[in-house]
Amino acid sequence: MLLEGARARRDAGLDSLVVHTGLARAARDHALELARRGELDHSSTDPERRTLAQRIRLAGVRSFRRIGENLGAVLNPLIEPGRQVIRLWLESPGHRANLLDPAFDRTGVGAIRAADGTWYVVQVYGAGIDIRTSGSFSRLLHATAR
Repeated sequence: MLLEGARARRDAGLDSLVVHTGLARAARDHALELARRGELDHSSTDPERRTLAQRIRLAGVRSFRRIGENLGAVLNPLIEPGRQVIRLWLESPGHRANLLDPAFDRTGVGAIRAADGTWYVVQVYGAGIDIRTSGSFSRLLHATAR
């Protein structure tokens, strides 16, 4: 998924996003919640994690200037979930705006496979992120929801 997103940004003349560990943790945790609930929702049912800002602060991000979030759910075993979700986001004006926003320079991705086989994908975007918690990952973070 990170490669598909990087390709879309490159095709639009934009720099790739740098993976931030805090944003990745927030994305993974929210994707896990969505997979367990079986629905897409930008809000958490946990009052301490209800908003994206709350979730990334709990994941260790100390400060940020701007944040955004894309969600997706896909179930097609013939196509890699990251490729599917990026294609869907590029066709949706709001999701496309986040993915191709030149102001965003950091990201985190979480992809969780629910018990029914549906992949729940969350990508969090940030600008002006405190980089003391930055790290780089070369793989998509994913797990299975139980």
